[in-house]
Amino acid sequence: MHPTKKLLVLEDDPGSQFVYKDALSIRAEVFVVATLAELKAIIQKPSKTFDLLIADLMVPDGNFLRWIGAMRETKLRLPPFIVVSSADDLDILRQCYGYGAIDYLTKPFRKNELIIKVERAIESTHIPTLPEGLFAQNALAIPTAKGDVALTLKESAAFLSLSRAGASGVYRKDLQKSLWDDEVVSEKALDVHIHNLRKKLEHSDYRIALTKEGRYRLTSAKDQQIG
Repeated sequence: MHPTKKLLVLEDDPGSQFVYKDALSIRAEVFVVATLAELKAIIQKPSKTFDLLIADLMVPDGNFLRWIGAMRETKLRLPPFIVVSSADDLDILRQCYGYGAIDYLTKPFRKNELIIKVERAIESTHIPTLPEGLFAQNALAIPTAKGDVALTLKESAAFLSLSRAGASGVYRKDLQKSLWDDEVVSEKALDVHIHNLRKKLEHSDYRIALTKEGRYRLTSAKDQQIG
């Protein structure tokens, strides 16, 4: 990370605020807000732009994901964001990634784990983004019978990995490595991304199959391999 990078943290616990500042301040400029109201106020300022948002799922004035849902009809644009929560639950992970989170961090976390996730999130900002909508981190749009469907960065990376693997497919461990390298992540994380990607591809020409050998493979809707 570079000191000119700007990170925005949504966290109400003073102890956790200290951890974020202590771990990240020498690598970037860190701004901390404690409520969703403060978050909305700061990102609405034209003079304030951020490279990454690290958001605690639950803060005193509400649930971060529900707040995002309420903001859908506004012109508000969020920077790419990581969700932080003490829950390691499949449904919660699925919701977070479904709302556009580029990563998920489970409390309590190690300082090095935080630094690695933040560095990788910031390094990924060169990937082209969609011009409209809340989620500035979306990378690919897949044409479907119901219009283009936007994929998140991780979904895009998984789609590209499957496409490049062709007819041979890719083993779970190799697909996971392509998304997170050697980073330690929840075993449920890949399942969530594959589930969400399959849902988004339902009305497209693509399908994701799992072979008897345990490889994920991208196929066509007519069961023809994409090579």
